Amino acid sequence: MKKSWKERFDKLEHAEIHKSWLYLLYIYLVLPALLLLLAYLSQKKTFALLFHNYGLFVANPIPGGSLSGWVGLILGIFFTANALRKKDWKDSALCLVLLAADAAYFLLGVNYMLLQLLPSIG
Repeated sequence: MKKSWKERFDKLEHAEIHKSWLYLLYIYLVLPALLLLLAYLSQKKTFALLFHNYGLFVANPIPGGSLSGWVGLILGIFFTANALRKKDWKDSALCLVLLAADAAYFLLGVNYMLLQLLPSIG
């Protein structure tokens, strides 16, 4: 039997974050990978710029000039704290590993190496 829209909305209204590391995986890896693939396959400057800006302003967990890095850091802290609050140690550990891996990605400059595959945005 199909559920009504009201039933679906009520279910969404009470939704909780069950595994924080899944959200971080999506924010730090899946979405940037999809944006990179879209930019690479289309070879359009618009998508290359979208990939670059998403990386700098959303996925980057290292605060820098202006607003770059703050969103990624706040999201990482929020999801890790959420896992710690629930006393889910495995989830917390995975969040910390993803946060560290994402920081290494930006500290080592891998994001700029990947930009070389895309059309020039400068």
